[in-house]
Amino acid sequence: MAAVKPIVCLYSIGRGELLLYLMKSKQETETETEG
Repeated sequence: MAAVKPIVCLYSIGRGELLLYLMKSKQETETETEG
């Protein structure tokens, strides 16, 4: 079961980075439409 923990950590980190990426791209598209 010890091998599951690193996988979960990587998964949650990957999800967090994906969320940040989506938020960043959303902000970029919003600024483009405003400008």
